[in-house]
Amino acid sequence: MTGVSAVPDVQNVFRRGGAYWWRRTLAWWDGNHRPITLSFSLGTKELATARHRAAAMTAQSEVVRMSLYERVEREGLTPEQREAVFREEMRAYRDGLDHLSAVWRFRPDWAKVTDTDRDMRVYEAIWSAFANTGIVDGAPSLTYAEEYLGELSEDERQAARRLLGSLNIRDSLAKETAQRLQSLGFEPTPTNMALATQLMLDARAQAVRNLRNGVEDHDGLSKSAPVRRPRIAFPPAAPSQTPEIQPASDSIPQKWRTATPKEAAELLIAGNPAMLEHRKDGKRAATQVGEQTLRQIRWAATLLQKSMNPDLSQPIRPFWTCTFDDIVELDKWFDRLPVTCGKSPWDRKPDTTLQQICERAIDRI
Repeated sequence: MTGVSAVPDVQNVFRRGGAYWWRRTLAWWDGNHRPITLSFSLGTKELATARHRAAAMTAQSEVVRMSLYERVEREGLTPEQREAVFREEMRAYRDGLDHLSAVWRFRPDWAKVTDTDRDMRVYEAIWSAFANTGIVDGAPSLTYAEEYLGELSEDERQAARRLLGSLNIRDSLAKETAQRLQSLGFEPTPTNMALATQLMLDARAQAVRNLRNGVEDHDGLSKSAPVRRPRIAFPPAAPSQTPEIQPASDSIPQKWRTATPKEAAELLIAGNPAMLEHRKDGKRAATQVGEQTLRQIRWAATLLQKSMNPDLSQPIRPFWTCTFDDIVELDKWFDRLPVTCGKSPWDRKPDTTLQQICERAIDRI
């Protein structure tokens, strides 16, 4: 670290920016927990004062270390208990995949749209990634997906992000971890839940890995039932190609039935009380949506319209026909479009496609 230097004659003390700091790493005796590093400013630039304060901090940290050890011994999981959690979760998850595959086999219309190998790779990658990094809430960022789901293809990473965006993994896994501990006769505590959750993630990744590799037994797991390669699918997505536009339902208001994305944005602006034109100069102007926000709404609608209608020879699709796949397709464009997209009037022309904007940016480079 820049500006940091150790103090040879004082234990656990270093200097940073002229002031003295104290730091100590507390390692667990069994090697099954990550060390804890404590670091505090001693609030002084005087060596003599720092020496006395550091000695007091070291003595107090020893008390903290012993209390942590005692808590783990009292509330933590023994090696035998950790093995039981891992084995039971791996068996249960494997059995769950087997039963789910049977459900899909009785739905031929759904089974046709799935790729077993792809789905298994996605599941294994998700659990392995979370076992390494902890659980990510919602759909992982593109950066996270590239770093920790890099062994998957781009389509598989999109499938993983779409799946995780529709679930609440953190809460559901916390409940399932507590239930797993209770089913084995162990009381869930703040001390053992984190380690148990780690074991659950590792067990699920191993279960999928065994199924992919055709392994029938792992560390003594029962050999009585044959392991089948399951067919597991994500819910079928809407076709990626431009769908045939069906007549609008009577439940859709008349003004929205033919509205393009850009026209829908204007309808939204006109129908939002915070966007009403007459409020600009009135006493409620403070709640008025700013011009910058309106520009962002209109530009987002423009991009969606361009993404939904790549073929300019075809009629513009109404906004109500937008599907989740259309949103995913637009999200893919964001990885390719230049950061200057939209600043040129040419970008905003109705007959300028997103592909043309990308090609123009490449030509400039």
